[in-house]
Amino acid sequence: MYQSQVEGLRKATDRGVWEMNPATVNAYYQPIKNEIVFPAGILQAPFYDRDFPKFEEQTQCFVEQYSKYKVDNKNVEGRKTLGENIADNGGLKSAFLAYEEWVHENGNEKALPGVGLTSKQLFFLGFAQVWCSFSTPEEALLHIMTDHHSPPRFRVIGTLSNSEDFAREFQCPADAPMNPEKKCVVW
Repeated sequence: MYQSQVEGLRKATDRGVWEMNPATVNAYYQPIKNEIVFPAGILQAPFYDRDFPKFEEQTQCFVEQYSKYKVDNKNVEGRKTLGENIADNGGLKSAFLAYEEWVHENGNEKALPGVGLTSKQLFFLGFAQVWCSFSTPEEALLHIMTDHHSPPRFRVIGTLSNSEDFAREFQCPADAPMNPEKKCVVW
C-alpha cells in the first residue's frame, strides 16, 4: 500500500479510487485531507431517509442521558458523542436481531458449562467485553475532552440500559439502573 501511495505522488488525483467501497455502512471525516466521506451504504434506510422524521426528541434523549455520566467529576459531553452513541445503540440492536435470526434458523447454541448464562446473555456479555479497558485518570479525562466517543464504560452502560432485549434476557427489575423506565431509542 505504501509503495502505491508513493507512486501516486505528483500525479493527478484519481477520483475513482476510494478508501471504502460504496456499500460500506460508515462515514468519516479526515482532517489531514479535509475530506468527509459518506458512502452510499449509509445514505439509505435504516441509517438515512429524507422522509424519516427529524428524530430531535429521540436524539435529545441520548444527549441528556450521556451528559449525566461522569469521569472524575467531569461530565461526558453528550452532544459531542451523540453520533457515536446512536451508532452504538443502533448497532447493538441490529446485531442482536441478526443473532436472534441466526438462532431461529440454526437452533440454540450449547450452553457453556459452569457459566450459568444463556447464549443470549452471553451475546450481551460479549458486547460489554469489547469495551473492557483500563486508563489512568488523566487519560480518562483527556478522552472526555477530546474524543467523540463516550468513554468505554459508558458505551456499555448507556447502550445496554437502553436495550429492552438486554433487560428481558437478564430479567432486570423494572426501573433498575440497567433497566430505566425511560430508554433512548432512535430506530
